[in-house]
Amino acid sequence: MFPEFAPGGRLKFITNEQGIKLGPKDSTMKQWNSKNEYNVETKFNQHGFRDEKDFEKSKSSVFFVVGDSFSFGWGVEASRRYSNLLESLLSLPVFNISIPGDMKDYKKLLQYAKDKGATIKNLIVGICMENDLAFYESSYHSMTQTSSRAREGKKVKPYRLRKLRVWLMKNTSTCHLLSRYIQTNALLRSIAIKFNFISGSYEVNFKSQFSDKLITESISQLELIIEQYNAFILVIPSRAIFIGDNKDIERKIHENFIKKCRDLNMNVIDMLNVFEKKGAPLQFYYPFDGHWNGDGHSLAAQNLNDAILKNITTN
Repeated sequence: MFPEFAPGGRLKFITNEQGIKLGPKDSTMKQWNSKNEYNVETKFNQHGFRDEKDFEKSKSSVFFVVGDSFSFGWGVEASRRYSNLLESLLSLPVFNISIPGDMKDYKKLLQYAKDKGATIKNLIVGICMENDLAFYESSYHSMTQTSSRAREGKKVKPYRLRKLRVWLMKNTSTCHLLSRYIQTNALLRSIAIKFNFISGSYEVNFKSQFSDKLITESISQLELIIEQYNAFILVIPSRAIFIGDNKDIERKIHENFIKKCRDLNMNVIDMLNVFEKKGAPLQFYYPFDGHWNGDGHSLAAQNLNDAILKNITTN
């Protein structure tokens, strides 16, 4: 009953024996949210990546993309991800090996792909400023590890009704259908919000603290990832730059990270600058989910293409 909403078919990841998180191999899963922001099909190949191409036959001229859920294409069809759009612009294969995680995971994913036969020379690393900055060399914890986020399965406030909803969502297709209906009915939605059965909106309810050490350790980790490759760094700005009462600190973190990367002669594509030039940066994010929509991916692809062509011209 209601196969579209069956919990068993919803997007999930599996950790293999080497401790690497991947998608279920040779599978097709559904990815949607109750707010009707997206409803997409997610196909995983024989290696557990969301890419229908076989990188075992890849040549050194192609590009690979590694990153977290943004680069994975959370909430958009594969054809609308920046990696797929870039492939069309470059007229070159672009293999996407992104899986939600952090920079330690990206290094593992690259090695896993090479062990499976991938030839990787040109690399795009998607750096999410909400998730990827961490004290990698010391205690290794995210700068927002104690925060509560309404994205990528992060914990929500432990209200009883909402905890019941989480259990039902995991175990029944009827609850998925009911949740979507509530979200599209103004009266029912207001009642559900009042009783904490659903959240009213996406909340940026975490606050980062500026730390030069955190930025330095994060960049050192990034250097370890890209040292073997012709790399391009796509920097994905935190929405906390635009929402909440910590905007100045979030911007300071972002700008310092960008500057330090460029001081090391990294090829950086700063999407904060790109989005702000358009006048309304939040138009490129899903309002509730918080990931990029198709327009965000399209702009990223265009700017990556420009950076890559410029790099080819000057070298």
